[in-house]
Amino acid sequence: REILGDYADYFEIIDCSTNIDECRKYEITGVPTWIINEKKYPGVQSIKQLKELTGC
Repeated sequence: REILGDYADYFEIIDCSTNIDECRKYEITGVPTWIINEKKYPGVQSIKQLKELTGC
């Protein structure tokens, strides 16, 4: 949420410390991990990078 700021409402955020099964389902091994159009992007992404990845 800190990374996203005002944009956080546009993303589904899953906390792997409380949603272990959901993170296992998507094979998330590190956080943050972004899943955009069914592709995983591990690590911190800037707002600019997220805009490019999402086509916004």
